Amino acid sequence: MSVDPPPPRSVVVELCGLPGAGKSSLASAIGAMGDRLGVAFPTAGIAPDVPAGRRIARKLGLCSVETARRPALEATMIRQIVRSGQPSPAGAVSRWVQWASTQSLMGRARGVAGVHVFDEGVLQALWSLGLRGDPEATLRTLAASVGRWSSPDLVIVLDPPVELLAGRLRDRPSSHSRLQRVSDDAELHAELVVGRSLLERLAVWWEAIAPVEASLVRMRGEHGDPGVAMDAIDAAVRRIEATTAGSYAVGRRRGGSKAGP
Repeated sequence: MSVDPPPPRSVVVELCGLPGAGKSSLASAIGAMGDRLGVAFPTAGIAPDVPAGRRIARKLGLCSVETARRPALEATMIRQIVRSGQPSPAGAVSRWVQWASTQSLMGRARGVAGVHVFDEGVLQALWSLGLRGDPEATLRTLAASVGRWSSPDLVIVLDPPVELLAGRLRDRPSSHSRLQRVSDDAELHAELVVGRSLLERLAVWWEAIAPVEASLVRMRGEHGDPGVAMDAIDAAVRRIEATTAGSYAVGRRRGGSKAGP
């Protein structure tokens, strides 16, 4: 008598943090260390270094897919984002595009075995929303509909000191982040303090509503430690494999087992 092995599962990892926290550097290190896990980076095609026209076209295509897949939820999300007090209609649209395109990629990753690392995910999209508006209604909507939207299995929060973040943003040659365009040092510091507080608020919210098998890890040092990240990813992979195996075994017992030769 033999039992088929459980099907392979995807593991979705989200890296989140303020601009300059080191998400890209940590993602690169994870990619270099994670060959055996089949690490993929679904957001690479819509990253800031992708030419603007191509990036926008891809995001709009992803939003169309997500809207067709979850029309009721996305209609609610659009209403909540518009009502959140964003500084302009364009800002509200940008926040929803960030949310919906990431959701589309995360939903797609769920159907592919392996480890999928997002440096723009659920918490990062909500952070952008909350930085210039009130995210409370959106958070309530998502908390009430857990399971109807795509969520990560592991969230890694990068939280270096504010002073270090300010220095990194000043030294960056690019200006992808709005915070990089803040010229006054005191204003930049104040913005980063607010952003850091918001990130911690979202992390606490996530821990309260996340599925039981999900986890969150905080990295508070100057640099995200790739070794710590890989340990957390390995633990998430083992946990999800065990959960999948247990669920599969129960299903096989209910549906009958396959006899071997």
